[in-house]
Amino acid sequence: MPYFSIVIPLYNKENYITETLEHVLLQTFTDFEVIVVNDVSTDNSLKMVQQFTDRRIRIIEHKINSGLSPSRNTGIENSNAEFVAFLDADDLWEPRFLETIYNLTVNHPEAGLFATKYTEIYYGKVFIDPVFKAEAGIFDNFFLRNLNKPIYCPSSLCVKKSVFNDIGLYKNVYLGEDTDFNIRGNLKYKLAYSPETLVHYRMHSENQITHNKLAGKRKYPHYFLCAVYRQV
Repeated sequence: MPYFSIVIPLYNKENYITETLEHVLLQTFTDFEVIVVNDVSTDNSLKMVQQFTDRRIRIIEHKINSGLSPSRNTGIENSNAEFVAFLDADDLWEPRFLETIYNLTVNHPEAGLFATKYTEIYYGKVFIDPVFKAEAGIFDNFFLRNLNKPIYCPSSLCVKKSVFNDIGLYKNVYLGEDTDFNIRGNLKYKLAYSPETLVHYRMHSENQITHNKLAGKRKYPHYFLCAVYRQV
């Protein structure tokens, strides 16, 4: 059984997925499996993934375009590891990302969530390093720390699989699915964190993972999310 399961939702990212997977395979910590969930891509994304021969890479194909949350959930449900790391198909990990997360899981077994700092990429060439105060170790209050700027992005998060069994999977909403999960997860579980920037998070790229953004989905109102933050 691998130590990490890496879940990569894929929808029309032919210009990025090769580089994303190459960076995964450059990880210094190598005990992992990669689950690529193809959400009915209409470009050459699937062919790009199929060119990789590494046995740790597994492809699961949706029959119907379902969106980001269902794609993540498919990966979680088919994962074999105790820890599930998430990576968007256009984002990049530095080689020491999984090694750093591994050390967090070993040094902070009381935590259920693990993450590192990230840098934002705008239009493929502008890099912005978010400024916020964050030390290594267990966070005392995730919600207060997160008021100004998110201290981690979706691609810098790793979750103990038992957390999903307890609080549930990602909600099928078209706006706020990450915020919703972060609230539910951090309300109940501790976050172990590294302030080292080990993830490159693209803020703008073509093609969202779903082209049926509204069908069968709900939107979490901003006032609801703000109310939760204020109560913590």
